[in-house]
Amino acid sequence: MVESCQKASGPAKQAPDPELASKLNDGFYNVWDGAKQPDISHFIANTPHLSAPKLFTYTTLNEIMSKLKVSAAGPDELTAKLLKNARLELVEVLEPLFNDCIKWSYTPNQWKRANITPIPKVTHPASPADYRPISLTSTLCKVFERVIAKYILGQMNERLKTNKQYGFLPGRSTMDAITQVIEDWSLAKEQHKTVLAIFFDFAKAFDLVDHEVLLNKLRSMQLPEWLVSWIASYLSQRQQRVVIDRKPTEWKSVEAGVVQGSVLGPILFLLFIMDINDVLPSEVNLQKYADDILTYIIGDKALENELPQNIVDAVNNWCVKNKMRLNTTKCKIMVVCNGTVANPPAPIHLNGDVLEPVYSYKYLGVDLNGQLNWNQQWKRVLSKMSSIPYLLKRLRQLGFSQKIRTTVYKSMGLSHIIYSAPLLTSVNSDTKDEISSFHNRILRILNIKPEEAAEHKIQDIHDLIDATCCKLLKRIIAEPEHPLTAKLHRTTRTRSSIGYKPSVAKTKLYANSFVQKYLRFLRDGAANLYTNSNATIATWRQNSTRRIQTVTSTTDAKQAAATANTRAQTDCLICGKSCSKGAGLAAHIRLKHKTI
Repeated sequence: MVESCQKASGPAKQAPDPELASKLNDGFYNVWDGAKQPDISHFIANTPHLSAPKLFTYTTLNEIMSKLKVSAAGPDELTAKLLKNARLELVEVLEPLFNDCIKWSYTPNQWKRANITPIPKVTHPASPADYRPISLTSTLCKVFERVIAKYILGQMNERLKTNKQYGFLPGRSTMDAITQVIEDWSLAKEQHKTVLAIFFDFAKAFDLVDHEVLLNKLRSMQLPEWLVSWIASYLSQRQQRVVIDRKPTEWKSVEAGVVQGSVLGPILFLLFIMDINDVLPSEVNLQKYADDILTYIIGDKALENELPQNIVDAVNNWCVKNKMRLNTTKCKIMVVCNGTVANPPAPIHLNGDVLEPVYSYKYLGVDLNGQLNWNQQWKRVLSKMSSIPYLLKRLRQLGFSQKIRTTVYKSMGLSHIIYSAPLLTSVNSDTKDEISSFHNRILRILNIKPEEAAEHKIQDIHDLIDATCCKLLKRIIAEPEHPLTAKLHRTTRTRSSIGYKPSVAKTKLYANSFVQKYLRFLRDGAANLYTNSNATIATWRQNSTRRIQTVTSTTDAKQAAATANTRAQTDCLICGKSCSKGAGLAAHIRLKHKTI
């Protein structure tokens, strides 16, 4: 079996470059272009913070350490398994030590070191820029960071959620940003308005965060001084090294940035980028997912030069002020037109270069294009799943069980469909047939009959898409403060289970968009949709069919009656005008000739 797997894997790979680790270590350090970390020692208090709360309790630490997942250890080589199994003995010791770390603004040196695992961003990486540095830090430090991160989010969560930020926040995901964009752009096309989207790409965003700028921002947000002081200690005098095949390089200083792979790093980045909203014109729509920034203009100003150029200049000036960089070649613009052909936008300049207009753009893993043609997303999903049939056949030849092969399909195939569900639900009938055909092909390879799929916990593919979309929309509308919920129309129906009503759509595109389609779905379906999603969705479809048949029958009857009335005509004996028999003729004589 091992030999078969080796043959299936293709030709032997080339031997790794023995100098690769050192080259990457130098490359990751050179991202700072020789700049040194500013002196941030004045942020670190020399005296104890007597007002610092005792954040670390026996219960809190025990709960966090009991949920530690198996992962690679940091430079201190303390494994998650060790900390988890020995937590009852360790918590009593760690509790006072952790609280003293806050009180005295102290971070152990072992917590300031990180082993970097380089993750390729492209298929064939050729330079350090083609790798993403993921830091493996102390597991014990991550336990500490979780408590600090929870405290920060408790203080800043509402401000972050109203900051058009969807990344790294509880109750937020990429789908929140994507569904907001789908609704806004579909509504714009419904209203015959043009949209100009500007996609910004930061170069090394997490690595270039200036520590002094960050700490000043934390103070301006009125976070407690003990917290700012400890974070300064946490960021100062950090070191990193690259480890490949268990062979480490020499330690190098970290001159800037927040730690990718840590618990606290992403939260600090969100705080760092909060004020970018303040520099943008008020007419601009903004969506942020960590460092993925999307701005778009809806209406007559979309194709003018002034407002789009002001947006780009504002973001670029913010970057200069905050010592960040934009990747000019990866910043793009896209027009979502209200007709079949988009008018070219006015040239928009960034650092002397004209931003490239594109027809489509990969945004948070989905394909956004100028015609809002969601069939393109299925092509993207299919390209990712194209190797699954061969893989499943090979696993069957190698003797893997049906249960394992089914799990492989769920994790490597259905996961892509679930992620793309808000777009795939709006594809045309031909694409829906393609999706069903691919899914049924996989079932045949797995030797599962369609009627037996439920026994293997595999739903009909369109039922799965419907259930996923309903679940997502119910989560969104359950939060009144959600940016998307705030734009929905409240219903006056007292018995409505969802409290919102779909808009009256004039175009098929908007009527079939994610929000409008599933507002109708939830309104017309059962209130307890997720008690038994399969049965409920099937029942809803049957009821919908009956309603359509009833409406069709009623319409046919009315049309037949109207035709019969049209044929039953007679002439007025006074003026000769043709009128319908009976009441029509009587009304004509009474009104026209003033007789009873």
